[in-house]
Amino acid sequence: RLQVSKEKNWLAYIKKEKLYEKVIFSDYVMKINAQGRKQQRIIVITNIALYNMTEKYQVKRRVLLNDIATVTDSERSEGLILHVPKEYDYWFESKHKTPLLNAIK
Repeated sequence: RLQVSKEKNWLAYIKKEKLYEKVIFSDYVMKINAQGRKQQRIIVITNIALYNMTEKYQVKRRVLLNDIATVTDSERSEGLILHVPKEYDYWFESKHKTPLLNAIK
């Protein structure tokens, strides 16, 4: 959905970290923190990991797909919770849940 592969901050990050990953999905989401405060973020899913990025394409968090134990999908809203036992859960809302969920599988 987004052209993340052309963004200079993303390109600098993957070059610096020596990452060789293929972008499968990218879109805007609303991240919800533990206090219930919402922040617009960009989510990028590659063949290896999920990235939480600012609107300026700065990586805030990287979660390996293998570290996501389960996903709780709200049937009544756009909400999703990614359960990451090694770290902490990631709660967000997406208007494009189905393609996002397919990219995580």
